[in-house]
Amino acid sequence: MSELTGRFGDLSQLPVRVEVRRGEAGRDSIAVLTGLGLWGHPILGIFDSWGSENVPLEVTRRIARNRSSEVITTEVITTFGPNWFSLMEELNAET
Repeated sequence: MSELTGRFGDLSQLPVRVEVRRGEAGRDSIAVLTGLGLWGHPILGIFDSWGSENVPLEVTRRIARNRSSEVITTEVITTFGPNWFSLMEELNAET
């Protein structure tokens, strides 16, 4: 948290709500979003392949389908590094 406040200042003064939770993205994202009461509100989910490579499609789909409002939408961004597929080729070997 000190890294964030050191970089951005008082987080309560930002135009967005900042919540820091530690966990495994694929396993914990749905529970964290539910616990914070964020369903029905805009969510920006960013899953980086180097830090969160094991995010099931169902997690991404549930966040992306979150209905927040008519004007403000929810987005899910998933990045793949250039070596992601070769590094993770055995992750889902059965598919």
